[in-house]
Amino acid sequence: MSILKGHAPVFLALLIRFQGVFFVKCNIRSKWFVASLASLAVANAFADEPATTAGEIVVTANRSATDSREQTRDVTVIGQQEIARAGGLNLPQLLARQSGVEYASNGGDGRASALYLRGTSSKQSVVLIDGVRVSSATSGQTALEQIPLELIDHIEIVRGPVSGLYGADAIGGVVQIFTKQGKGAPKPYLSAGVGNDGTWRVGGGIGGVVGDTSFSLNVAGRGTDGGFSATNAQNTFSYNPDDDGYRNLSYSANVSHQIVDGHEIGIKLFQSFGKADFDNGTPLADDYNKQRVQSNSVYLKDRFSDVWTSTLTVTNGVDRYETYSGVNLDRSGLYKTTQDTYTWQNDLDLGVAGRVVLGAEYLNQKVDSTQAYTRNERNNKAVFAGWSGNFGDHLLNASLRHDDNSQFGEKTTGSLGYGYRLTDSIKLTANYGTAFRVPTFNDLYWPLAYGFQGNPNLKPESARNGEVGAEYNGAYGMLRLTAFENRIDDMINGYVCSGSGPCTAENVDKARIRGLALAGSTTLLGTRIAANVNWQDGEDRSNGNQLSQRARVFGSVDVSRDIGPVTLGSALTAAGSRYSDPANKQPLAGYGLVDLYADYRLTPTTTLYARVNNVFDRDYTLIRSFNQPGREWLVGVNWQPK
Repeated sequence: MSILKGHAPVFLALLIRFQGVFFVKCNIRSKWFVASLASLAVANAFADEPATTAGEIVVTANRSATDSREQTRDVTVIGQQEIARAGGLNLPQLLARQSGVEYASNGGDGRASALYLRGTSSKQSVVLIDGVRVSSATSGQTALEQIPLELIDHIEIVRGPVSGLYGADAIGGVVQIFTKQGKGAPKPYLSAGVGNDGTWRVGGGIGGVVGDTSFSLNVAGRGTDGGFSATNAQNTFSYNPDDDGYRNLSYSANVSHQIVDGHEIGIKLFQSFGKADFDNGTPLADDYNKQRVQSNSVYLKDRFSDVWTSTLTVTNGVDRYETYSGVNLDRSGLYKTTQDTYTWQNDLDLGVAGRVVLGAEYLNQKVDSTQAYTRNERNNKAVFAGWSGNFGDHLLNASLRHDDNSQFGEKTTGSLGYGYRLTDSIKLTANYGTAFRVPTFNDLYWPLAYGFQGNPNLKPESARNGEVGAEYNGAYGMLRLTAFENRIDDMINGYVCSGSGPCTAENVDKARIRGLALAGSTTLLGTRIAANVNWQDGEDRSNGNQLSQRARVFGSVDVSRDIGPVTLGSALTAAGSRYSDPANKQPLAGYGLVDLYADYRLTPTTTLYARVNNVFDRDYTLIRSFNQPGREWLVGVNWQPK
């Protein structure tokens, strides 16, 4: 194996070129992506060598802090630099630049967005804010569009089934958003920007450590007049050719205090208030919706010994969505989900025997709505265990969880992972896991209305996922190749209509999602390059159709370079054709978007920035009958004392 150590980048370059042939045979549109990634692989062999190759610390994959080099799962960390470079993007757009992630939006900034992780639906992945679930129990989705980038410290994406640690809905993976924490000496920061169509963004706060107390207080606001209608003429019911604007005000607050050495108490608060104009079928009416996303938690962390750390956490997550429609703009709908969770987690460091996580969790979900649901509350009790070990060149992990839900009964899920360090820089991995998704309150208890009715006899969806991967992560950058297959049974895919009765949700579908993901980053002659390409085949096995809203090929490339005090960069995000509907009757064309960005470090504490998104003003569609913005620009300033 020592022979490979000096030729690891070349080894992976050959592997990728072989894989590129497969991509091109599958879809000719992937040629550009494959060429880019193959070039990146070769570039790794000649890249500038950084000073260190230390791994990142990730929390989400094992529910405890672990060096990324000891992971067998496919994990990505989006750090502060990448978030800052995102500029005028919103959170769903930033996530869509990552490997294995697609998104769809109902008409621009602030409108409902859906996240597709490794080809699974937006209801089949878990989103956490500082460990708190904030999804809607009626729609099954998380309002990512309401979470401002200005309040985010970093994001972790774990791909693949992790129900063995997180329970329901973690079929495609978990996305965890960490808000800003206090670090170092207390210092403030401020950012502000303006753009076209009345767009503005502001953010500011202060954070740091004083004695035994760490704190961070942050606020952010943004808005736009829209400049276009969220819907288009294809939306025959609700089209209104007016400009649909958006406003948002958010805050986060995090405080922790060391009571005595090894014993910490803390509180984390987040709230976002958004108001978005939309079209609801009332001519000349300025219909709008209001949405509040809330994530609160209190914890007590006790390190009783070098072996045992115990953490008690109480969390509260809220998703409140209201619509106001008609000439008088009366409230026409309310959907509020409250999720209260009580968790006791124990981390055991067993030295050479590895690390163990043991825990128990109680979740209560409650729905308040203008709709008369048959039931509006359910609870879930769970116990879980995880283990990970590092034995020389061998990496092992396992998880097991048992859930007992008041609506559907009991479910047991788990995972196994193995990794082998082929060289100091090359790691081979294999993972297998099971997962499930619980039906939403709309699926189960929607009252008879508009010809639709819920089905209280639905079963949870269940999934089996296997993957293998090869990763180079060393002095010349990172390159990762992953192949996976996910089989989902008892899938709930829309409503079944038969006879003269109402349409109801049924467990009638099966899905198989197979894919290959290739991602890499390096620095070549002072130029930073990060890219990913994804091929996936998502098939509804009940009829052979392609799963809606998922492209067969998609990816992104980001290139940037520092020239003195100036940073110049460009990003391309592209996706192939897909279908808007499960029946595959409404095709959506592929698209490619080019963004440009520039930073000028005016002083050590002040940076001026400029962003242009969709430079070539491409017309593209993410969801049929909804518009997307054309060319957008944003200029501003960031002030951050060192």
